[in-house]
Amino acid sequence: MGRGAWAALILASTPNFLRQARTAEMEMLLSLTVAAAFLAVTHRRSSHWSQAESSSAGSGGGGGPWLLLFYFALGAGFLIKGPVGALQILPPVWFWLWSEKRRAGPKHAPEADPQTVLFHALGLLLLLGPLLAWGLPFLQRSGYAWND
Repeated sequence: MGRGAWAALILASTPNFLRQARTAEMEMLLSLTVAAAFLAVTHRRSSHWSQAESSSAGSGGGGGPWLLLFYFALGAGFLIKGPVGALQILPPVWFWLWSEKRRAGPKHAPEADPQTVLFHALGLLLLLGPLLAWGLPFLQRSGYAWND
């Protein structure tokens, strides 16, 4: 049995997780989006590593759909719990990418190919949808103005 199966088994055996899953609280949806974002980052990075090892003349973007899933999960987490959703996802991902870059040493980063740039642009659009769906009504109801 793989590590993912063990993790799912351990998580499913915790009584608090099962109790909250049955009540369909927002925390369970938030944990779903956080798990989806971490899954997407992990698969994106692993496809990047395997592609770097197998190809010599970079045709990148192998993890593009995973990148879109990351952005969608980030936006959905923000829509579910506001900034708390982003705070659950972004700091661990940034720390992981920073430590990965630091561990790689002084090697220079590969050039970003156009397909990856396209996936980042589409991902930002996926992120902006939920952000605006949450942020605009919040600003209207709170009474804050841009010049305050």
